[in-house]
Amino acid sequence: MEVVQKRVAMLTNCEVLEFLKSQKKDEKSSEKLKMLNTVVRETRKYLHASPAATQNSDMIEQLLPKLKP
Repeated sequence: MEVVQKRVAMLTNCEVLEFLKSQKKDEKSSEKLKMLNTVVRETRKYLHASPAATQNSDMIEQLLPKLKP
């Protein structure tokens, strides 16, 4: 993986959770990825306990205009 453009956009916790859910299928149990899988699992656990677990992209889209100054 390569960073193409730095800081182009921010991700919400909801978007991160959706991404991690989609990547779960691709988890491999190789020794090299063991620590990464631990971090991903703990991140998913944290996000499932946060409001991100009940949010969706429609809710985020409605919120963004309200946050503009």
